[in-house]
Amino acid sequence: MVEGEAVGDVLRALGGGSWVNILGDEVGLGIWMTADMVERIEYLGHYKHSGDLIRVTGTLNRTCEEHGGEFDVHAEEMEILAPGEPLTHHIRPREGTMGVVGFIVGSFLLIRYLKLRADSPL
Repeated sequence: MVEGEAVGDVLRALGGGSWVNILGDEVGLGIWMTADMVERIEYLGHYKHSGDLIRVTGTLNRTCEEHGGEFDVHAEEMEILAPGEPLTHHIRPREGTMGVVGFIVGSFLLIRYLKLRADSPL
């Protein structure tokens, strides 16, 4: 049994089923599951959403013969423990100011470099 946040994209597997990645304790794990299990997942984690927290019971394969020797889990049961939710990201004023200053300085240096390069006799 493993638990984690469903993250990334659902990848369809050859011969049926799909791959879903879960992230738990800073470690990602590929889970092979059936289409009906995948349909129950509402949110996958990415920049704008946290993913559904799921619990998967199944077979752990150190070197899966069916999937090219990959370390994976073949799900037999999947339970949604908590739904995902929208995330908000706030820009802190200091970071925004430093970004603008960095852009201005970088632009100035690029223009100066291009001018020097154009004036160079080479």
